Amino acid sequence: MPDVSRRTAVALGLGTLGLTAVTIAANPGRVGASLSALAASFGPPAIPARSIFAGSVGQVFTAVSSAGSFPVTLASIGDLAPMTIADDEDRFNLLFESKDARFEQGIYKISRPGVPMTELFVSPVNAEAKVRTLQALVNRQA
Repeated sequence: MPDVSRRTAVALGLGTLGLTAVTIAANPGRVGASLSALAASFGPPAIPARSIFAGSVGQVFTAVSSAGSFPVTLASIGDLAPMTIADDEDRFNLLFESKDARFEQGIYKISRPGVPMTELFVSPVNAEAKVRTLQALVNRQA
């Protein structure tokens, strides 16, 4: 076993800390977004609500399950029929798009930086197309 002095160990630790600080200073947005996504993945999922997804149409989310991790783009947010309240916070339909043919129906953790992670049952609705449409329905009537 090699002999490592305390001074060498401290110098190595300080060097690593310095390199980390330089990386964060050079890429604050990227590092911050990565840390936010990592922190969100450890916490409990948020209760799905329309306001979580509002303003994110056209944005790329990450869908993660035991089947893998897939980039998906939020294509639209719609009301469920019969519509009793327009833009209902607890009853809505999410349509995502994915070019990944491996995407299978199942429960996915859906997240993107700045948006709370939620768990949704997502299923493909046009499995034969080049760009697959994936649907998640939320119907939480109190």
